[in-house]
Amino acid sequence: CIRDRSTELGTAYGLMNAVQNLGLAISPLLIGQLLELTQSDYQAMVFCFGCCAALSSMCSFLLLFVDHRRGELLNASAKRLRRLLLAAKSRTPAEILAGEQ
Repeated sequence: CIRDRSTELGTAYGLMNAVQNLGLAISPLLIGQLLELTQSDYQAMVFCFGCCAALSSMCSFLLLFVDHRRGELLNASAKRLRRLLLAAKSRTPAEILAGEQ
């Protein structure tokens, strides 16, 4: 049973945008509190941003690893995606990915 997820795409983009805006609204407040607690010690702020960057990098590599295990659909070329979409009308996703190898 293949679900048509094209109707969920707008919801996914909206959710991503909402989470990004939430982070953009809250992070200056948190950094301001951190600077107040450390009496304007900018090393703590830089360390906090470094931790955020490290966590983001780990999440990115995890996403790439999971995508690689599932057939590399996130980094697929437009030509490959068109071929997969055309094939998806008649086969299951597992059959499509197995047929590419």
